[in-house]
Amino acid sequence: MDGSLAQQLLELNAHMRFGAFAYDPDGELVLYVHSILGGATLDPEELVATVRDVALIADEYDDRIIAKYGGQTMKDLLEEAAFERIMEHDPRPSTSARATTRGSGRDEGARSPRSSTPSGARRS
Repeated sequence: MDGSLAQQLLELNAHMRFGAFAYDPDGELVLYVHSILGGATLDPEELVATVRDVALIADEYDDRIIAKYGGQTMKDLLEEAAFERIMEHDPRPSTSARATTRGSGRDEGARSPRSSTPSGARRS
């Protein structure tokens, strides 16, 4: 992990109402985590509010981290992994995804739905 990213995450943690940024070196992931304490006294509205707040914070800061340090959002990472699994099972492009130029018989191909530009919270 880049030292300036680590410092920025620690500084952000000092301002968070709850939750904190963390780093998983095995997956090279920047995470936003929060422990919910409440047990039997936690009502559904509190749980929903907490999950919503964590999602909003994570969504806001992943874009900022990506813009400054590069990487990939978890959403993009999961979509990429799903696409790779699909391609492992059937690597042939479907006929609906192929474009043929009229009259030439030439296959113009289809663009991959995967982006080649890094964008997210996965560090490389």
